[in-house]
Amino acid sequence: MYRLEIKGVVQGVGFRPFIYNLALLHVVNGFVTNDGSGVLVVLDCDEDKLDRFLRDVKLKAPSLSRIDSVEVQTLKVDSNYDNFTIKKSKISSHISLEIPSDIAMCDDCKQELEDEDNRRYNYPFITCTACGPRFSIIKNLPYDRCNTSMDKFEMCSTCRDEYTNPKDRRYHAQPIGCFDCGAKLSLFDSDGKPLHIDNMIERVAEFIKNKKIVAIKGIGGYHLVCDSTCKETIKRLREKKQRPSKPFAVMAKDIDSAKKIATISITEEKLLNSNKRPIVLLPKKDKTFLSDLVAPNIEQVGVFLAYTPLHHILLNKLDMPIVATSANLSSEPLATSKEEIMKLSHIWDYCLDNDREIVNSCDDSVMFVENEMSFMLRNARGYTPLYLPFEKKTDKKILSLGANQKSTVAIVVDDKVILSPYIGDLDSLSSLKHYHLHVEMLKRVYQF
Repeated sequence: MYRLEIKGVVQGVGFRPFIYNLALLHVVNGFVTNDGSGVLVVLDCDEDKLDRFLRDVKLKAPSLSRIDSVEVQTLKVDSNYDNFTIKKSKISSHISLEIPSDIAMCDDCKQELEDEDNRRYNYPFITCTACGPRFSIIKNLPYDRCNTSMDKFEMCSTCRDEYTNPKDRRYHAQPIGCFDCGAKLSLFDSDGKPLHIDNMIERVAEFIKNKKIVAIKGIGGYHLVCDSTCKETIKRLREKKQRPSKPFAVMAKDIDSAKKIATISITEEKLLNSNKRPIVLLPKKDKTFLSDLVAPNIEQVGVFLAYTPLHHILLNKLDMPIVATSANLSSEPLATSKEEIMKLSHIWDYCLDNDREIVNSCDDSVMFVENEMSFMLRNARGYTPLYLPFEKKTDKKILSLGANQKSTVAIVVDDKVILSPYIGDLDSLSSLKHYHLHVEMLKRVYQF
């Protein structure tokens, strides 16, 4: 009998059902569970089956996972297992595993989203074990539903069946939900007055076409959104946001839409289409339908593709890319709650909100490509928290505090430096509050 300790990005990525189905394939008994270090597997088999099992673990691991190490120990036991099971996560006094990042909607979910016969057709929060919010909803580790902001949503029987079936691609997909039991949209005006209408996303599309500015709650915070071709609306957004010339990012429906406004290399296209969906700085095309006020007096424009189901539905109803800029004032942190977005109500006309709490704020990542190499300008959604190898394991508790501008924080756990997402400049009390929240998050999760 053997004990396997698998470390790396192995929670929140479908690793336990992968191990379960691999065990059935190799006809081995035992169990798999999450613990404070990663994934623990016990196999009741001979050495030959162990070798074949380990080979397939490394060759066939889920696409979102990353295996850093597999430690194997031989166990001497008196009894044997008569099947293979998935056990409830073990609560550990020592946490060293990695928090999974927020991931853009996968192709399987996109196909379901657009399938009129699917029960999640046009459900704006569709997700599975391969995609969706992770870091932004996590309160604690291990990454189980009870440790996320999804804990308040009671699953319906159909979602429960998917969630508890190891052969289903939504097995233990912690943000799982549907129209009956999951997160729900709400729409209100700048006075906070709710608009009770059925198709809120379609109404938001009409608002955008009619020169309105809309605040939209995303994965890690709110965006301020408007028509990227309307000079009048963008000028109003700049005045109200107190951002006279700094470029705005533009969100496009897909890569074909992005190619109409920017010149895109093969490397840049891969980056744009990746499951992390960063903003990528691209050369503007000479002839573009974008307003000159999107990125005035420069030859580049920041472009990113729709990465949530909500964005996909909205952009399918529009015939143009949208300005999608962080909902904040200059030097202020990103708005993540209704209370915070209402403080910006002088900027927007309507707000498309939802009742899934953002636990950890996370802005959009920003990158550029030079000589076919990718460079990070703002490390955030899709890439954070960032884990950097430390030269040796340490028992010391080390907290590193970033600079006053473009700040981040970091802690050291075992042999890893754990870097928070980009926080921003610390020029206000509210930005200092967000700074402390990130410190407290790292301390809480890693029992620091």
